[in-house]
Amino acid sequence: MRFVAMGWRQTQTAEALAALLNNDAVRSRDPNVRSEAANSLSMFGTEAIADLVAGCDRDDNWLVSHSLIAPLYDRLPPKIDCQNALLKIRK
Repeated sequence: MRFVAMGWRQTQTAEALAALLNNDAVRSRDPNVRSEAANSLSMFGTEAIADLVAGCDRDDNWLVSHSLIAPLYDRLPPKIDCQNALLKIRK
């Protein structure tokens, strides 16, 4: 499942995003798999911001949280204002 989650980041289409969000990797018991799903999700840029924030509300594992929050600081293009998204994260 981890490799499936990693594979979705290669195809950045609306269909791939929907498939990733509906994939069992997002709900896996293994935090490493959920973390890879979060990393893949972050590759979808602005389309994924709301899902990254929602993921922080759903998952309190430190590795997953880091994988969800880090892109809002680091990976998304600097022109994107992520401050509002970061303020919504209550942890």
